[in-house]
Amino acid sequence: MLSLAERGERLRKYHPDFKEGARREIRVGPSKGYSISPEIVDLLEARSRVNPDVIDLNKIAYETDILVIGGGGAGTSAALMAQEQGARVLIATK
Repeated sequence: MLSLAERGERLRKYHPDFKEGARREIRVGPSKGYSISPEIVDLLEARSRVNPDVIDLNKIAYETDILVIGGGGAGTSAALMAQEQGARVLIATK
């Protein structure tokens, strides 16, 4: 079994995608303190695009037959197929 220091040394020496200092600590939220990819930290710490003065999230503003959470490949495909069958579809994504 390799120690944590030995694992880190092997990663630095042999892994083709290893970048020293390529992780950043999350400063907010339930995962505060974890170090992950800076791109993901940027997303987690970004300001919301929803302006609470303009949009009241407590009011129901939409009626839908199917709510798809996530606009990736599978979510978009499911939403399109449901719409083709006549359902009212709403996609919620980041």
